[in-house]
Amino acid sequence: MEIDEENFVGWPGRPLKCEINVLSKPEGSSMFAQGNTVVMASLFGPHEIKHGKIQTDESVAFQTNYKTKVGPPSNEAKSQEDLIKTACESVLFPKNFARHEVTLVVQEFQNAGGILSCAINAGCLAMINSGIEMQYLVVAVTACINTDGEVIVDPNEAQLKVARMALDVAFDTVSYNIIMANGQGTCNPKEYKHLLSKCREAARILTEYFRSIVKKYSVVLHIHLVTVILNMNK
Repeated sequence: MEIDEENFVGWPGRPLKCEINVLSKPEGSSMFAQGNTVVMASLFGPHEIKHGKIQTDESVAFQTNYKTKVGPPSNEAKSQEDLIKTACESVLFPKNFARHEVTLVVQEFQNAGGILSCAINAGCLAMINSGIEMQYLVVAVTACINTDGEVIVDPNEAQLKVARMALDVAFDTVSYNIIMANGQGTCNPKEYKHLLSKCREAARILTEYFRSIVKKYSVVLHIHLVTVILNMNK
């Protein structure tokens, strides 16, 4: 199911586009685009771990596999993989999935700026699509401060290249506390506070976008199930 929101109300960034349940083998999958930055995420599991592989009975084994568009993973890609894991793993109830393994595969299709936040958002949507039990949603925003001191939310690649400060930050959707933050560049404390405030505002809007996706998907799924039942009764 594809959802295209060129002008989602209040969103200050590039056009958003989302398609969920795009693959049949994973428990959940999504393709998410912010402007020309496009990522596909797939969630496999939870699957029970064989006894010999169990490291602890207290938590879920959460694995993240980040695949770049071309070539083998770089050091930067490995770092992004760890940040994606930090953000997405936090949404699970660890003890509910003890002795189980969950794997999130993130495939980069196009990086036109803001790839980390796009990947986290795609990952969260894949988890939603899987139906796995979650404590909350996670939403991620990229923003930067340009040479004029202005904050740009969801900047493109060109804007990021000339930015004084760039920030990727992931929030929970309960209290909008920071789950993950990754910054590059320099700014003073006042500018950083303002930048973070703009990210949090955008995260709240992005949460509403996610909710609209879930609502539309549930309607489509309900119609599909009704159609299947009617066809069975013919």
